[in-house]
Amino acid sequence: MPSQGERHLAETDRHIAEAEARVTRQKRLVASQAAAGEDATVSLELLKVLERSLALTCQHRRLVLEEIAVGSL
Repeated sequence: MPSQGERHLAETDRHIAEAEARVTRQKRLVASQAAAGEDATVSLELLKVLERSLALTCQHRRLVLEEIAVGSL
């Protein structure tokens, strides 16, 4: 049975994978809008938010690994 730390890490890894998929989809949308000559301002802003969320989730993963290493999780 996985430890609490392993479960937390697995959940964080799932969140990262989901965030990466959202960023990829949003980049495709921005590119499609740009290619069609459409205004992509809002889509670009959302992309920035999604990328920041991904970065924070990756940072959280590092913290989880540190907690596992010191035995706190």
